Amino acid sequence: MSLAIDRLRTRFHSSLPLPAGRRDDWLGAFAAADGDALSAGLVGNDEWLFIARLPVAMRWSFDTEVSAVGAQWQDELRRAIAQALAGEDDSLLIRYASRRAAIADMLYRSALGECSRQWAWQRMQLIARAGCSADAALAAGIALLASEPQQVWPVMHRLLLGERATAALSALLRALPAAAWSSLLAASPRTAAYASAVSAAKFSASVASSSESASALADDPATRDWLSWAATRAPFAAEHLDILSVLLAALRWPAAGTSATVAGQRLAAVRAELRAAIGATEPLRLAVRTPTAGEAARPATAPLAVAGAEVAGSSVRPLPPLPELPDVCAASVWQETGWGGLLFWLARLPASGALTWLAEQPELPADALPMLLRALADGLGVPADEAVRRAFCGGEEPAGEMPPRLAEYAATLADAWAAWLAEAAPELAIPRLPTVCRRRGRIRCEPGWIELALPLDSVDTSTRRLGLDLDPGWLPWLACVLRIRYD
Repeated sequence: MSLAIDRLRTRFHSSLPLPAGRRDDWLGAFAAADGDALSAGLVGNDEWLFIARLPVAMRWSFDTEVSAVGAQWQDELRRAIAQALAGEDDSLLIRYASRRAAIADMLYRSALGECSRQWAWQRMQLIARAGCSADAALAAGIALLASEPQQVWPVMHRLLLGERATAALSALLRALPAAAWSSLLAASPRTAAYASAVSAAKFSASVASSSESASALADDPATRDWLSWAATRAPFAAEHLDILSVLLAALRWPAAGTSATVAGQRLAAVRAELRAAIGATEPLRLAVRTPTAGEAARPATAPLAVAGAEVAGSSVRPLPPLPELPDVCAASVWQETGWGGLLFWLARLPASGALTWLAEQPELPADALPMLLRALADGLGVPADEAVRRAFCGGEEPAGEMPPRLAEYAATLADAWAAWLAEAAPELAIPRLPTVCRRRGRIRCEPGWIELALPLDSVDTSTRRLGLDLDPGWLPWLACVLRIRYD
């Protein structure tokens, strides 16, 4: 963990005059604090912890060695951090499980006009400066997401997950203009094809929802829950029908790797279910509600402000504390795996020509990509009950009968990888493919984000030399980030 102290206020009390050089030596010992040692067991690998004020009191003699002062500072600072984490004053402490969690929180709070955490967002470089308007922070968040497509769906999923407890998605639907939603949904491969279908108004008979799509929706608990949500707020859901259709379609089926026709059919199926839930059997004609006194009236197409300040005055009341967004990481628990090396092959899939081959096979089913990955997992010998299979397929392992053409291609691809290993790393134990794949570790999946943690003592020089276990990061063709680390 990196440690940053924005402002260190030190007061030294001594019966003897304090030479400037001695003081500087002590401050240098403070600056040399080991962030990793400070955070061990307190803060996760990707976690961000912000503490507004942290008092630390120390006592040492004038002639104490500088190294001893540094060690005492390290111990006392860690103790103070632990006490702050165990305390009940949340106003002084902000904790984010990841950067994407912070972005989601920034969008949620800014959409509701809450600005108290801007000091932390500035330190994360999510906004240029603290003290800006909520609209400016919201605009900065949208621009940030549009430039980092790998973050879009993990952030959107957090807002979807948090709707019941916080109304986070509702807040964002009210606050964001149509242009901002368009840029967000077009940026992520998980939603881009659906956003394109909306833009092209592809809701004619040619893209009528297939019975397969309708059946898949009826069998999905998450979709049924969202349809129930829409039914209880029909006018609001009707106003945002297109955006909700895209989000729910992406929640059920990632759009990456699907054709425009399939995306249109699936979007039409979701839209039809939403319209039925809200009782919209005729074309919607929305009445424009006149804002009540004190409400801000922002047209749906108006651009977000990019600068400004909060309105100050005696008539403005502070907002009550907002509920926290649910912790996605807590819901996505780590699972043990003995086949973590299976994920090494995801980064090699584009170079193998598999994605090009899939694009040239129009007769294959809509979920041909995850089906191919499932067939590869079978061909590589991964047990059916292994948690890594779900991650290898992008987060959800598809069901159904395997098309013979996909099974044949997967076998051919596995043979090609085995031949490459025999030539490039003949020292690997035979059979080489299972040797690479059999890696004990831990795996955690959330929509759009997969993490594989391997023990440091499992590093293999042959695998490392081939670059197989390098962290691939963003895989746009899978609409997913894959993080691989040794710890």
